[in-house]
Amino acid sequence: MEPIVIFLIWLAGTTVLEEPGNKVVLLEESDGSVGRIIVSNNAGSQNMNRPNTVVSVNDRNSLPEAPQKISQQDIRAVFGNVLDIAPLPPERFLFYFNSATADLTDESRADIARIITAFKGREMPRATIIGHTDRVGQTGANFRLGFQRAEKVRKILVDAGMDPNQTVVRSHGENDPIFDTADEVDEPKNRRVEIMIW
Repeated sequence: MEPIVIFLIWLAGTTVLEEPGNKVVLLEESDGSVGRIIVSNNAGSQNMNRPNTVVSVNDRNSLPEAPQKISQQDIRAVFGNVLDIAPLPPERFLFYFNSATADLTDESRADIARIITAFKGREMPRATIIGHTDRVGQTGANFRLGFQRAEKVRKILVDAGMDPNQTVVRSHGENDPIFDTADEVDEPKNRRVEIMIW
């Protein structure tokens, strides 16, 4: 999955952030990863791929300035109010299932509290729930089983208080394995439900 690029655009101009002109600031993700931004106009472009850097753009016919390092303190001073209300990044969970069933493994059952805590910690939580299977059995039956697994996880979330209208349930059946296997191979890591809490 591609990281979500977090950046801020400041449309007014002390420090680099307080000088006149448009500013693009690239921040790192909560997991420490950094995306990439290309800032361009009629005069050219600048690539940004390092955290806590800023590119200034004075007008559409002047080359954007080279990225400059800025401090967390300067970022917080200018963008603190925006950062404080930014939504939490999505959280991803994997639940695993026993072979040919919609029954969670014991380990996954023990993790249910983590996902409930994650969605209860959000103001307006949404969930995407995708069921998967291994390659044992018929393709159509595996699609249905993947859907049953996803519905089971959805029911757990709804029973814990999530609005059912804020959930999307899908099945990929055997078509999106973590580990690519030959047909009829029993692979426990492919028998899963992926949950993304937004």
